[in-house]
Amino acid sequence: MFSRAKKSFKSFASRFVTLALILLLLPGSLWGTSYAPGEEITALLLYSITAEERQEAEELKQILLEEAPDLKEKALWENLWAPLPPRRSASLGLALLREIYPSQGNLGEWEAIRGFWHPSLHPRSLAGLDALFVTLAALLEMERADADILAHDMLREFCSSPRARQVALREGPKIYGFLREELERRQLAPPGGWPRWKGKGTLPLARPVRGSISVDAALARKMTFLDGQGGIASGLGYYAWDREKGKIYRVRNREDRVIFFPGAP
Repeated sequence: MFSRAKKSFKSFASRFVTLALILLLLPGSLWGTSYAPGEEITALLLYSITAEERQEAEELKQILLEEAPDLKEKALWENLWAPLPPRRSASLGLALLREIYPSQGNLGEWEAIRGFWHPSLHPRSLAGLDALFVTLAALLEMERADADILAHDMLREFCSSPRARQVALREGPKIYGFLREELERRQLAPPGGWPRWKGKGTLPLARPVRGSISVDAALARKMTFLDGQGGIASGLGYYAWDREKGKIYRVRNREDRVIFFPGAP
């Protein structure tokens, strides 16, 4: 216990010294920048994470991945909703992220995810969001400094995609609002803070495609359109995602016929 406390103090001291050095070395022009109340510290928090701490977070990630069971994507996703200890949930979530996201888990490539799980027709892109949010929540519940930093770095990587920030975070589910507040409470935020949150829907986001809806009705209810491969569409799409009710529909055209596209599920 004494050893762990000593390590925690050393980590805190290292952050404090790093932040103090940054403050001393900042150019005078930055001091003249106008910030809203509280933003001065937020703008510097990124630099208080040391390389050693990031290495420890990466080592934890690898350990958790090694602990994950060898399951297919949908089985991993189904297990995310079981009442499990945070460490187990984080392990399952990381394994699913590695399987679903391109380049073996590059969170900055969320919008490139395509495909459905058959025969249920769950969009893999939305399952990828479920995996992200559950994993981040589980890491923060572990109450470990390396887990906190891993959660911070994962969300930072995800935020590298402007479209992901808008669709998945600013218009994201309620759990993102909690994660955002919790990370900032732990003084883990990028310059300017995390994306603002409006709040739409709850987990799980990935639902089976059921029923159909007209284009006009989907537009009137401000649904999010998915393309024929389950990714977020640029305009109108083959599917309509109702975030409020947690449902996904096939889209009908104005003549009330189901839109069919060769190769689409």
